[in-house]
Amino acid sequence: MRPRPTTPTVVAKVIAAADPKPESRYLAGATAGRFAVLRRIAPAGAFGNSLRPLNRMTGSPST
Repeated sequence: MRPRPTTPTVVAKVIAAADPKPESRYLAGATAGRFAVLRRIAPAGAFGNSLRPLNRMTGSPST
């Protein structure tokens, strides 16, 4: 089952509720936290390959 895409409204609420001290990156949406962890622990190729189906990309990445 594919996760539902995050709407701009959800992202705007996360940024609006943020600290007065701005961050360079905000995690918003149901899968953002999981992908942040996966990006830290998985090799770059494995991480990229896991995102390709979610972004409806076909084929293999160019080298």
